[in-house]
Amino acid sequence: MEETFPIPQIYSQEIIKIRVDNPTMDTGTFFPLLNSIDSSLYRKRAQNYPKLPKAIDELIIPDGWKVGLNGEPFLLIDEISNDWFLCAIGLALIPQHLVERIWTDATDESTPHHHSSVKFNDYLVSTYVDSSSCRYPIHLWNVNDAVVNNLPRTNNHVEGYNSRLGTLFPTHPHIFRFIELLCDEHIFQHHHSEQSKIHAPKRVKLTEDTNAQLLALLNQHSNRQITDLQLAIQCGKVVKTKLVKK
Repeated sequence: MEETFPIPQIYSQEIIKIRVDNPTMDTGTFFPLLNSIDSSLYRKRAQNYPKLPKAIDELIIPDGWKVGLNGEPFLLIDEISNDWFLCAIGLALIPQHLVERIWTDATDESTPHHHSSVKFNDYLVSTYVDSSSCRYPIHLWNVNDAVVNNLPRTNNHVEGYNSRLGTLFPTHPHIFRFIELLCDEHIFQHHHSEQSKIHAPKRVKLTEDTNAQLLALLNQHSNRQITDLQLAIQCGKVVKTKLVKK
């Protein structure tokens, strides 16, 4: 039984093991109750690990816990890289004229010490950031105007409609059935268009909250309460980007 298992589970499994090995033993007579010894068991197990911190600033990882079996670095902590990554996300949300300068500042101050980080910086500059030669001009991917005007920041509605069409048509539709369904969809979308003039589509609360936070940050920046770089980093935090494992 692993020592990291819950104490009640360890207790019960140890009793089971003893009774299996000693079928005639009356463990219920002389074994102590769990609630009479659990505190001692927890204290004993706690001796195997460093003391748990009560606040984040008390979290100090001992050197022995930072290396692998062969003494190689195992736990690498580089908190400054968070700002670098969040700034990359925030570039799409800040005013367009700040993008190039802010990313230059971020790469100078926060780039992690790893060759892949340099490759990423070069990729971002050549693809999105360099206003004179980037593959995709800033105005194509920056959504600051949408934030300011309370418009959709993403094309999720387009993706959603594409998914809807996928459910309407079979994989290999008969050509005339395809045309028929397309005509029906055209009629249905007219209904949606008329309906939207009477009932404005309700936006998801999370989206509304995110937009409100972004607008608040932009106002703070306009009032010089936060710097250009802080604006990008904080905007990156607001959109709650998640790591997708492939």
